[in-house]
Amino acid sequence: MKKIRFTILGLAFTAMFAIGVNAQERGSRGERNARESHVKNKRSEVSRDKARQNNHDKNVWNKDSRIKRVEPTRKVNTTNKDWNRDSRIKRVEPKRKVTTPSRNNSLGNRDFHKNPVRINSRDVSRSTRPVTNINIGNYKKHKHNNVNFYSNKGIYYRNYNKGYARYIPSNGFRINVLPIGYSTINLGNRNPYYFYEGVYYRPYKSYYEVVQAPIGAIVYGLPSGYERVRFSGEYVYEFGGTLYQRINHKGNRAYQVIGYLS
Repeated sequence: MKKIRFTILGLAFTAMFAIGVNAQERGSRGERNARESHVKNKRSEVSRDKARQNNHDKNVWNKDSRIKRVEPTRKVNTTNKDWNRDSRIKRVEPKRKVTTPSRNNSLGNRDFHKNPVRINSRDVSRSTRPVTNINIGNYKKHKHNNVNFYSNKGIYYRNYNKGYARYIPSNGFRINVLPIGYSTINLGNRNPYYFYEGVYYRPYKSYYEVVQAPIGAIVYGLPSGYERVRFSGEYVYEFGGTLYQRINHKGNRAYQVIGYLS
């Protein structure tokens, strides 16, 4: 009997011990699971906090970026408006300068080849002065179209008020040699023109013949004694019956033939 009791007590003790061990293990697992769940919850809270912070930072960045995008746009637009306003002012001012002078637009746009300027010689008040300090004995004497005149180095004179004044020989007068210092004028024709001291020449056989100044010819200087004549609200220049308009040609001041005295 004692052995039976001892056996029963041993079994009961073993069962109780096993139950206690299982309970302890279940408690340990429960605590471990609770701790792990707590850690997971904390991690998830941290993740949510980071996500919220990232979203907040992103929203702030987007807000700043929107502000930054808007501000440069406004600045660029303002600058463009200012630039356009300044450019409009700069474009308008030269137009005012072009149209403001007393230059007559009809004369400026005139085709002188088809419609050369013609001024009545009686409307021109000349101030030609006789040249009295020349020794006519050293000059070469010519006669053409019943007019006596004299030449010296390509410059011509004739009697005027008991003295001598500059003179342009009439068309058809011929010389053998061009004066030293003449200019060549090409106007697209086969034979060029030659210019010296207000006189225009063209080749004729073995001579050089005085001709009328060609419309469009450009020279870079007029002889002394030219006259300034007012025509259509502006001044043109006359010498020897030829009318010139002052122009800028290839960056230089020049004079272009536009018509004649009649």
